[in-house]
Amino acid sequence: MLKPGVEFGLGERATIRLVTSGRIPHYQAGQVDHEMGMKKGIRGHVSIKESLLRWGPFAACMAAIFAGSSLTAPEIDVVLASATDLGVELLLRQALVHMVEYAVLAVLAYRLLSVHVRPRGLLWASVLAFSIAFGASDELHQALVPGRASTWQDLGYDSLGATMGLLVTELWGRLRSWSRPNS
Repeated sequence: MLKPGVEFGLGERATIRLVTSGRIPHYQAGQVDHEMGMKKGIRGHVSIKESLLRWGPFAACMAAIFAGSSLTAPEIDVVLASATDLGVELLLRQALVHMVEYAVLAVLAYRLLSVHVRPRGLLWASVLAFSIAFGASDELHQALVPGRASTWQDLGYDSLGATMGLLVTELWGRLRSWSRPNS
């Protein structure tokens, strides 16, 4: 059994150390890959409060998407009827709903994983892969709901929404860094 602070090897280039200290235990990489010049693995200590603030909205978003996918066709018609009053066409409504849901999911996934995953390219790939996989599972779930169907088009809207969410997150981060005074 591993004890706090104990390191164990995973080959020549990586060791993992179990870290605890009043925070959520996690594994932390302990060596540098000299060929790549990058530290491998998971980084950062996360307090329980911070974990709840990151996981809570993320889990709530996934639950809301799942709940929306559980609605039957007549229930969906009632919800979407309110948008008809605004003059929004059905296809546009469906596309917007999918894109907004998955943009929010991607922003929350980015916020959650950014504490642990580096470099940024790996973070983006992880968030997109998760969002698309969740979108695919959501479409499969919809196929099991009476009166609903799963389509590749919806998965495309989900993917587009996740990409837009990541772009907005990236732009927001750059704007914030540019607006900070240099010290």
